[in-house]
Amino acid sequence: MHQCLGTTVETKGSRGIGKMKTNITQRFNFPAADGNGTVECDVVCQNRFVFLTLKDPETGDWKAECKSQPAWYPFSPEGTS
Repeated sequence: MHQCLGTTVETKGSRGIGKMKTNITQRFNFPAADGNGTVECDVVCQNRFVFLTLKDPETGDWKAECKSQPAWYPFSPEGTS
């Protein structure tokens, strides 16, 4: 399931920035460690999108550009990142 949690747009002169927060929720079934049946696992991915906008001086239309900049965070399963 995809959810859009909020969108904001701020403009100043002919430039602007848009921000959008989203969640993607999925459910998976994995074989149980003891071999008896399956185990359900729910996963939620939180996303942030930033749109740079410019106002076209000829038409007055706002144009948005989506730049892909992944933000990587260190992770350690043992909690020792």
